[in-house]
Amino acid sequence: MTPIHRFGRMLTRILPFIPVAVILMATAPAWAHPKVDTVWLVNGDRITCEIKEMTNAKVSAGTDAAGTISI
Repeated sequence: MTPIHRFGRMLTRILPFIPVAVILMATAPAWAHPKVDTVWLVNGDRITCEIKEMTNAKVSAGTDAAGTISI
């Protein structure tokens, strides 16, 4: 088998996986993004947290210093 035939066989095996690899590489920064939100209170204070749940008029947020709080 010539090197060109070997390359062609290898290419036909790899070709279906190239779109998957491109999609995974493109979405990697979104997965690596830190989950940090900022909640601004009426009095001007701000809380850096990760919003866990939002229902009606209540927000549950997880913080490093205070654990989970409800606002």
